Amino acid sequence: MAHHGEELLNPQLGVLQSRTIEEGVILEEDGLRITAFEVSHPPIEPAFGSRLDYAGRSVVISGDSLVTEKIIEMSDGADVVLHDAMALQLVQAAENALRSAGITRVATVLHDIQDYHATTSDLQRLVDEADIGQLALYHLVPAPRNPMAVAAFSRGIPESAIITEDGMVISLPANSEAINID
Repeated sequence: MAHHGEELLNPQLGVLQSRTIEEGVILEEDGLRITAFEVSHPPIEPAFGSRLDYAGRSVVISGDSLVTEKIIEMSDGADVVLHDAMALQLVQAAENALRSAGITRVATVLHDIQDYHATTSDLQRLVDEADIGQLALYHLVPAPRNPMAVAAFSRGIPESAIITEDGMVISLPANSEAINID
């Protein structure tokens, strides 16, 4: 609501249960360690990503975030990094088309989201500065729903990155270096 306003997102329509966490290890149990770290998702502060370490393997989940020094640090050495991704050129084109058509409510949302999602071109910095086994893009904005949209979305993403799909499974066998994608 702080970003879009109450007129756009009525607070009465959704009630959430929350648990307050801080940056650092939030769970350590049976060999699984989950570490929360701050990410950049203005105006939400704090916002967190997480790193999961288990059986010699590691996964980083960005949450909605820009590429930051902290994400680069937490991603270094990770087997898989799941990061949100926004094709800025497509979002801006959709915003402009909607605004021209007088559909200002949705155009406003598209404008607002541009400052807290990692753009496809920003993700190259993550790949260049952190040693990552596999960058997997999820929470795609806009969601590419057909091969032509996937091709348009893919322009500018790091060459080694994969675009995830519903039902995709990425498995990391314990104590190995294999990354299996089905």
